Amino acid sequence: MGFGVGVGFGPVRVSGGISSRGCSTLIVGMLALGAVIYVVRLVANLVSWFFAWPIRLMEPETRSWGLDAVARAAVTWAAEGLWVETLLLLAAASLNGRGVARLYLGPSGMKGSSRFWRFWSVLLFPVVMFATIGMALAPEPGGGVSPPAPAASPAPANTGRERPTQVPQAARRAVVTDILSGDQVRIGPATADGASKAAVARLLGLRAPHGSACGAAWAKRRLASRLSSGGLVWVLTRASSPSAVYLWNSDGELINALVLKDGAARAFTVEVGRSMRARFQAYEDAARADERGVHGCPRG
Repeated sequence: MGFGVGVGFGPVRVSGGISSRGCSTLIVGMLALGAVIYVVRLVANLVSWFFAWPIRLMEPETRSWGLDAVARAAVTWAAEGLWVETLLLLAAASLNGRGVARLYLGPSGMKGSSRFWRFWSVLLFPVVMFATIGMALAPEPGGGVSPPAPAASPAPANTGRERPTQVPQAARRAVVTDILSGDQVRIGPATADGASKAAVARLLGLRAPHGSACGAAWAKRRLASRLSSGGLVWVLTRASSPSAVYLWNSDGELINALVLKDGAARAFTVEVGRSMRARFQAYEDAARADERGVHGCPRG
């Protein structure tokens, strides 16, 4: 038994068919192909889980620690590097245990102190390498939205209710209720009860002096001149650290950059995305060269 199909074109007729046995073979073949694909995907998922479980484990854990994206990526990838090194060490030890011992502890005649430093250097090398890779691959703040540089010339003033073109779409409107130091402000939502919901926020990418340190009072006054209390601003936070922010004023100027340009703080570029590190460092270098603000204070 089987079935056939025929098509006629005048005197020419084309026909074809398949037997019941051929049909059964086709069905079995399709089922077998589906089973093979399923098994391959299952094995691939198991292998991926086996090698990448430290990343899956550490990612939510580091979020609970309040780390920013760069630090979170460094810790997560460092854990992955330690796991990969452990697997390689076990495999190598099963094949050549003496060779592994020489790699980590050096030759038999090496001094004890040299063995100690050699062991930790070899052990931590892949961990540091993976952590560096993780930091390089860390996402930009605000889900990949990179804040632009402050405007070279003042933009037309507005009330702050219209979003300036320089401000990312991910930024939200807020109001400054107090200025606490050269790098800390208290901000709340731009609503009627915003002051009652205000929280302390720190400017990302910089560190200003506090307390009685040299330049602390001046840095606070300088930030106040850039960011008047009660004024509307635009805020971009990070999911991993909501208290660390980028701030724009109503004219679309990035306050973090202006503070560094004024010399009211020193750059702390380890917590900002790759696109901002060189920019922030350049602002600090220029201020230091002119000994502006805190850069005129003695170090040490």
